[in-house]
Amino acid sequence: MISLSSILVGRAQLSKSQHFSTAYGQTAFALPKGAKLYQNTLLLGNHLQFGLTNSTSIGVGACPIYFKQAGFQVFSAVNVSHAFKFNEREALRVGAIGGIGYAPNDASTSDFGGLFALYSRKITDFDLATLGYGYYGSSIYYPPHLHQFSLNYKHAFKNSRLGVEVGAVVGWSESNWGFEDWGTIWRVVNWRPNLVLTKKFDSGNSVFLGISGLTYAEWTPSDGSDNYRLMWPTFGYSRYF
Repeated sequence: MISLSSILVGRAQLSKSQHFSTAYGQTAFALPKGAKLYQNTLLLGNHLQFGLTNSTSIGVGACPIYFKQAGFQVFSAVNVSHAFKFNEREALRVGAIGGIGYAPNDASTSDFGGLFALYSRKITDFDLATLGYGYYGSSIYYPPHLHQFSLNYKHAFKNSRLGVEVGAVVGWSESNWGFEDWGTIWRVVNWRPNLVLTKKFDSGNSVFLGISGLTYAEWTPSDGSDNYRLMWPTFGYSRYF
């Protein structure tokens, strides 16, 4: 079990929900047996993680969303992960995830699955860093495989319930379209930095509000549809119970 006493006393401001979660995911620290972590992003994204043991947890997520052309769709996912505790300040978590998307209007489904690893280090009682890597695949998306790296760093201000969190996600995928002799003929690259302010309400509740964006997606060979986006607001809520 990861000790929480050092982050909940004195001037240490990282709450339980902040210890286990980041703005767009989770840290490598394992939920204690029977504990639950609920996360909501932009009202639509919902995720619940449950501690089966002091090192193994299972999670489910769902995101209903509406597209003008495709209509109403629901994306859902399930993950199972196991954490290895090196000491009171370091942990490594590995797991698997699978999901499906359903569009009632055209009775179609999409699927994905993959493996992921997270490493977290509590640098001080006010600072926590998390590195992540994931490899994902799909039977319908193209290119069918995705490599993704993530970095998250959070800092809690002393004698305050406020904090700051910075992070970035970089992903790329490529394919030879089944022509082994041709080499890579299609490549997609994207990255998404984010900056958010966090607020702790009590030991189990926290919120974040900030910006995410500067996304860049590149298709190789270029077809003139390179995608640039500016920043957009983002917000969310985490609850440990």
